[in-house]
Amino acid sequence: MHKQSKHVGITTVIFGAMALLSGSVAMADTLDVPPFVAGNLATATSVNTAFETVESSVNDNDGRITSIEQRLVPLENSLNGEVVTVDCSTDSAALKNLTLTPNTTYTLTGICDGQIIVGAGLGTINIESDGTGGPDGITLQAGETDADTVFAAIYGNNGVRLILTNLVITVDSSYNAVDDLYIAGVGSYWGARVILDQVSVVGGDEGISAYNNGMISVWEGVTITGFRDAGIKASRASVIRVNDPVTVTGGSNQEGTNSEAIVGLDGGVVAMTGGGTITPASGTGISAALETSAAISAFRNGVITVSDITLNGSVWSGESSTVDLRNVTQSGGNLDIYRNSVLRVRASNVSGAAGDVIWAGAFSTIRMDDTTIGNASGTETINLYSYGIIDLRVLSGTMDMNFRDINCSDPRSVRLFGAISNQGNISC
Repeated sequence: MHKQSKHVGITTVIFGAMALLSGSVAMADTLDVPPFVAGNLATATSVNTAFETVESSVNDNDGRITSIEQRLVPLENSLNGEVVTVDCSTDSAALKNLTLTPNTTYTLTGICDGQIIVGAGLGTINIESDGTGGPDGITLQAGETDADTVFAAIYGNNGVRLILTNLVITVDSSYNAVDDLYIAGVGSYWGARVILDQVSVVGGDEGISAYNNGMISVWEGVTITGFRDAGIKASRASVIRVNDPVTVTGGSNQEGTNSEAIVGLDGGVVAMTGGGTITPASGTGISAALETSAAISAFRNGVITVSDITLNGSVWSGESSTVDLRNVTQSGGNLDIYRNSVLRVRASNVSGAAGDVIWAGAFSTIRMDDTTIGNASGTETINLYSYGIIDLRVLSGTMDMNFRDINCSDPRSVRLFGAISNQGNISC
């Protein structure tokens, strides 16, 4: 179980704040009570005057202390974290209608309406289930129409830290149509950091999406299902890290012609180290044979690294991108690397289904170490074109080609090192 830890010098901050706030008290008038003189009569007037002086000074200081306390309460709440209960079982718009306050935990009962925007100046916002049976979560209802303001069922932006725990995040199925808005279940945009723990994301064009320096961390018990286009997508210098096993499975009978389960685009980075299963969406226009379906797609300087994962679909890397696979099982699609890109495969089993072809072209390189390359039908090939390179090496394990032939235009584009088993023919 992933646990979030905070180490905040609360005492130091509060005492520092009191020192600043108490400046007004130090400037208060000193108490100056007229003295009583031995032998003089204490008249009612003199006694009243003395008590009035004391009363005025005490009341003045009381007002100043009250002011300090009122100003310290928000500071203490922001440090200690206020908890707000939100009951969406009786009012589905209860969360949407709230004005979120900084550094607050919102505990949900029932399913709340989206979209929920967690923006600048809010520090750390926790949204979690009340844990009493559920399901609890957020649903983007049908009917939103403004493409400039509607992005996800819930998203963080402008540097906020958003933690989602034990929730179901759903996008209405109407948003899966190609001519509707482009909607994600969970988003992280413009420098925000979003953390998912025990969260199910269902539906949408994209499951989780990071854009423009956004960050998403995925921890234990996360599933991403029912999406149309992409399950996990990092674009424009964003980063998504998956630290525990995850299931990413696209929807069936989806509209459109493309589905890419894991996407790194325009400098986006996806790092998956926890294992799991990756499957793109399916539909009448989506086909691995037609190269419109991919488990992994890196494009325009995208970077994707995965380990201990089963990939059901193609792997693409193009336009100066990099894909790194470790301890991976892949089948049901091609390995297609092009335009100055790299595919690195280590200790894996790839191209396991009939019809799975390997391509490298346009100054791209495929390097495989200690990997088994399938050849289910006995006729699959490795094809090199336009200065594409294949580099196969035995390092500490075994390398098996299963008699897969290599087709190339230049023999220098084929590099074989070590005792490779079951080599096929090389035709250059």
